[in-house]
Amino acid sequence: MTVSYRPMRPKDVRDCVDIVAAHPIAGPRYGDAISDLGPAWLSLLRSDGFCSTLVFEETNGAKVNKLGVGASVFVSDEFLREAKTSPHFWFGPELAKRVVRGDSPVLSSRQVCEANTGDGLNLMEWQMTFRGDAVLSTDVRAAANAARHRADEPVAGRERTPAPAARLARGGLRCARA
Repeated sequence: MTVSYRPMRPKDVRDCVDIVAAHPIAGPRYGDAISDLGPAWLSLLRSDGFCSTLVFEETNGAKVNKLGVGASVFVSDEFLREAKTSPHFWFGPELAKRVVRGDSPVLSSRQVCEANTGDGLNLMEWQMTFRGDAVLSTDVRAAANAARHRADEPVAGRERTPAPAARLARGGLRCARA
Protein backbone atom coordinates (compact mmCIF):
# COMPACT_ATOMS: atom_id res chain seq x y z
CA MET A 1 0.00 0.00 0.00
CA THR A 2 1.27 3.46 -0.97
CA VAL A 3 -0.24 6.77 0.13
CA SER A 4 0.36 9.76 -2.11
CA TYR A 5 -1.17 13.09 -3.04
CA ARG A 6 -1.63 15.09 -6.20
CA PRO A 7 -3.48 18.18 -7.42
CA MET A 8 -7.25 17.91 -7.73
CA ARG A 9 -8.68 17.43 -11.22
CA PRO A 10 -12.24 18.13 -12.39
CA LYS A 11 -13.04 14.39 -12.38
CA ASP A 12 -12.08 14.26 -8.65
CA VAL A 13 -14.50 16.93 -7.47
CA ARG A 14 -17.54 14.70 -6.94
CA ASP A 15 -15.59 12.14 -4.88
CA CYS A 16 -13.94 14.92 -2.88
CA VAL A 17 -17.29 16.53 -2.07
CA ASP A 18 -18.58 13.10 -1.02
CA ILE A 19 -15.64 12.77 1.40
CA VAL A 20 -16.52 16.14 2.96
CA ALA A 21 -20.26 15.37 3.06
CA ALA A 22 -19.67 12.01 4.78
CA HIS A 23 -17.38 13.45 7.43
CA PRO A 24 -19.14 13.53 10.85
CA ILE A 25 -18.03 17.11 11.61
CA ALA A 26 -17.40 18.81 8.25
CA GLY A 27 -20.52 17.44 6.53
CA PRO A 28 -23.06 18.84 9.02
CA ARG A 29 -21.26 22.20 9.10
CA TYR A 30 -21.97 22.62 5.40
CA GLY A 31 -25.66 21.79 5.75
CA ASP A 32 -27.48 22.75 2.52
CA ALA A 33 -24.32 24.49 1.24
CA ILE A 34 -22.78 21.07 0.52
CA SER A 35 -24.67 21.21 -2.79
CA ASP A 36 -22.67 24.35 -3.66
CA LEU A 37 -19.27 22.85 -2.86
CA GLY A 38 -18.81 20.86 -6.08
CA PRO A 39 -19.84 23.68 -8.43
CA ALA A 40 -17.69 26.13 -6.44
CA TRP A 41 -14.59 23.94 -6.64
CA LEU A 42 -15.15 23.21 -10.34
CA SER A 43 -15.46 26.91 -11.13
CA LEU A 44 -12.26 27.72 -9.20
CA LEU A 45 -10.10 24.79 -10.26
CA ARG A 46 -8.14 26.75 -12.85
CA SER A 47 -7.95 29.94 -10.79
CA ASP A 48 -4.71 30.98 -9.11
CA GLY A 49 -6.81 32.03 -6.11
CA PHE A 50 -7.66 28.35 -5.58
CA CYS A 51 -4.00 27.92 -4.89
CA SER A 52 -3.64 24.46 -3.43
CA THR A 53 -5.91 21.52 -4.04
CA LEU A 54 -4.88 18.05 -3.04
CA VAL A 55 -6.33 14.60 -3.39
CA PHE A 56 -4.88 11.99 -1.05
CA GLU A 57 -4.91 8.47 -2.44
CA GLU A 58 -4.03 4.98 -1.34
CA THR A 59 -2.72 2.62 -4.00
CA ASN A 60 -2.84 -1.10 -3.39
CA GLY A 61 -1.79 -2.90 -6.55
CA ALA A 62 -3.98 -1.60 -9.37
CA LYS A 63 -6.67 -0.30 -6.99
CA VAL A 64 -6.68 3.42 -6.11
CA ASN A 65 -8.85 4.70 -3.26
CA LYS A 66 -9.35 8.40 -2.49
CA LEU A 67 -8.66 8.98 1.20
CA GLY A 68 -9.00 12.72 1.59
CA VAL A 69 -9.04 16.21 0.17
CA GLY A 70 -7.35 19.47 0.96
CA ALA A 71 -7.99 22.91 -0.48
CA SER A 72 -6.59 26.36 0.26
CA VAL A 73 -7.56 29.71 -1.21
CA PHE A 74 -6.27 33.26 -1.43
CA VAL A 75 -9.09 35.53 -0.24
CA SER A 76 -9.79 39.26 -0.26
CA ASP A 77 -8.88 41.47 2.68
CA GLU A 78 -12.59 42.17 3.18
CA PHE A 79 -13.51 38.49 3.50
CA LEU A 80 -10.67 37.87 5.95
CA ARG A 81 -11.80 40.83 8.10
CA GLU A 82 -15.38 39.55 7.98
CA ALA A 83 -14.28 36.03 8.99
CA LYS A 84 -12.31 37.42 11.95
CA THR A 85 -15.13 39.67 13.19
CA SER A 86 -17.85 38.54 15.59
CA PRO A 87 -20.25 36.90 15.06
CA HIS A 88 -17.89 34.32 13.59
CA PHE A 89 -18.92 31.85 10.93
CA TRP A 90 -17.44 28.69 9.51
CA PHE A 91 -16.07 29.93 6.22
CA GLY A 92 -16.19 26.66 4.19
CA PRO A 93 -19.93 26.80 3.51
CA GLU A 94 -19.80 30.59 3.15
CA LEU A 95 -17.08 30.37 0.49
CA ALA A 96 -19.06 27.73 -1.42
CA LYS A 97 -22.26 29.80 -1.35
CA ARG A 98 -20.57 33.04 -2.37
CA VAL A 99 -18.60 31.47 -5.23
CA VAL A 100 -21.75 29.85 -6.66
CA ARG A 101 -23.80 33.04 -6.46
CA GLY A 102 -21.04 35.03 -8.21
CA ASP A 103 -19.87 37.00 -5.17
CA SER A 104 -16.57 35.18 -4.73
CA PRO A 105 -14.07 36.42 -2.14
CA VAL A 106 -11.46 34.12 -3.74
CA LEU A 107 -8.93 36.22 -5.61
CA SER A 108 -8.76 36.06 -9.39
CA SER A 109 -5.43 35.30 -11.07
CA ARG A 110 -4.91 39.02 -11.68
CA GLN A 111 -5.73 39.89 -8.04
CA VAL A 112 -3.25 37.24 -6.84
CA CYS A 113 -0.51 38.91 -8.89
CA GLU A 114 -1.43 42.38 -7.63
CA ALA A 115 -1.65 41.34 -3.97
CA ASN A 116 1.60 39.43 -4.21
CA THR A 117 3.42 42.59 -5.32
CA GLY A 118 1.86 44.64 -2.52
CA ASP A 119 1.08 43.86 1.10
CA GLY A 120 0.80 40.11 0.50
CA LEU A 121 -1.82 37.41 0.23
CA ASN A 122 -4.42 36.08 2.67
CA LEU A 123 -4.28 32.28 2.63
CA MET A 124 -7.14 30.29 4.16
CA GLU A 125 -7.31 26.53 4.39
CA TRP A 126 -10.78 25.87 3.00
CA GLN A 127 -10.84 22.15 3.70
CA MET A 128 -8.64 19.30 4.92
CA THR A 129 -10.81 16.24 5.40
CA PHE A 130 -10.15 12.52 5.34
CA ARG A 131 -12.41 9.53 4.88
CA GLY A 132 -13.27 7.52 8.01
CA ASP A 133 -10.27 6.57 10.07
CA ALA A 134 -7.73 7.24 7.27
CA VAL A 135 -6.29 10.10 9.31
CA LEU A 136 -5.17 7.54 11.91
CA SER A 137 -2.79 6.01 9.38
CA THR A 138 0.81 7.14 9.84
CA ASP A 139 1.21 7.01 6.03
CA VAL A 140 -1.72 9.40 5.55
CA ARG A 141 -0.46 11.77 8.25
CA ALA A 142 3.00 11.74 6.66
CA ALA A 143 1.53 12.55 3.22
CA ALA A 144 -0.59 15.38 4.71
CA ASN A 145 2.44 16.87 6.46
CA ALA A 146 4.54 16.55 3.31
CA ALA A 147 1.82 18.25 1.30
CA ARG A 148 1.60 21.14 3.76
CA HIS A 149 5.23 21.65 4.67
CA ARG A 150 7.68 19.99 2.31
CA ALA A 151 6.79 21.02 -1.23
CA ASP A 152 10.48 20.76 -2.19
CA GLU A 153 10.76 17.03 -1.59
CA PRO A 154 9.38 14.49 -4.06
CA VAL A 155 6.55 12.25 -2.94
CA ALA A 156 5.40 9.19 -4.86
CA GLY A 157 2.59 9.89 -7.29
CA ARG A 158 2.97 13.64 -7.41
CA GLU A 159 2.73 15.25 -10.81
CA ARG A 160 5.79 17.11 -12.02
CA THR A 161 5.83 20.70 -13.25
CA PRO A 162 8.76 22.26 -15.10
CA ALA A 163 10.97 24.77 -13.24
CA PRO A 164 10.89 27.53 -12.06
CA ALA A 165 7.46 26.92 -10.51
CA ALA A 166 8.33 23.32 -9.70
CA ARG A 167 8.95 23.73 -5.97
CA LEU A 168 5.54 25.21 -5.30
CA ALA A 169 3.63 23.19 -7.84
CA ARG A 170 4.96 19.84 -6.63
CA GLY A 171 3.14 20.57 -3.39
CA GLY A 172 -0.11 21.17 -5.26
CA LEU A 173 0.37 24.95 -5.41
CA ARG A 174 0.18 26.85 -8.66
CA CYS A 175 2.10 30.04 -9.31
CA ALA A 176 0.23 33.08 -10.55
CA ARG A 177 0.89 33.91 -14.16
CA ALA A 178 1.90 37.54 -14.66
